[in-house]
Amino acid sequence: MTSILGQGGEYPKVGKEYLYPSKVGLGSKPYHTICAKPKQQNNIPIPITPLYMRFKTRELELSKALDEVFLRLSLISLRVFELISSIPIIGFVAAIISGLSNADVDVPSKASAALAIACVSTVYTGVTVLPVFFGGPLFFTTMAVLDAGLVGAWSSLIGVWDNDGTGTCTSFENKYFGGLPRRSYFSTDCRLVKAMFAFMIINLAAFASSTVVAFCLRLIELDHTMSWRNLPLMNKPETSQQHHCACCTHDKDHPSPMSSVSGQALTSAV
Repeated sequence: MTSILGQGGEYPKVGKEYLYPSKVGLGSKPYHTICAKPKQQNNIPIPITPLYMRFKTRELELSKALDEVFLRLSLISLRVFELISSIPIIGFVAAIISGLSNADVDVPSKASAALAIACVSTVYTGVTVLPVFFGGPLFFTTMAVLDAGLVGAWSSLIGVWDNDGTGTCTSFENKYFGGLPRRSYFSTDCRLVKAMFAFMIINLAAFASSTVVAFCLRLIELDHTMSWRNLPLMNKPETSQQHHCACCTHDKDHPSPMSSVSGQALTSAV
């Protein structure tokens, strides 16, 4: 084994590479040597910076983090809007059912369906507002599925109420009240149906938007979760040290690096 004088002292030479003592200890472990190729500067080999044990963690990029914050705030705003727009529908349907009952007219089943869906939407949106702040991929996946179900429910209601919501009040009165003596609340019920129909369309658009936002948040949270699963294991940095030891000869004067797990040398001294 030959040696060459470099900056900081004499370093033993093995083949075309140099061994030099590291000035950085691994905790309380003895100093170790590493194998490094010389860098020429004025014909003087300069040791490469010693290897440090690093644990790299993958964090969300700033743009992705801002996107997530924006999407969460947007979803919360949509939830509040859906809550506000679902409550009036309950009142409209209740008034329509009351008017039909007062006239001794059979209440159509679609009125009961509208009342049920409006109540479910109100409770659902009220319960899922706060969890948006800390929800994970499973939460947003469930939310996207439930929102998609409500989109289908509101679409069905719009379909069955289309004739009453878009037709004239005369046709509405003839359809439900027939030959009954005309009363003032007949036209009121007609206007209530039109208002309810408009809020149904608004709710459909709101839940469709929240479905898309929840799905986007699900993708972001899944990506964030997978990034944590891909973190290096505690003993991965030793792989590079073991590879380094394959090209070097260690003895008691130049011991092998110590394992961060077992505390023993990675290779036995020669």
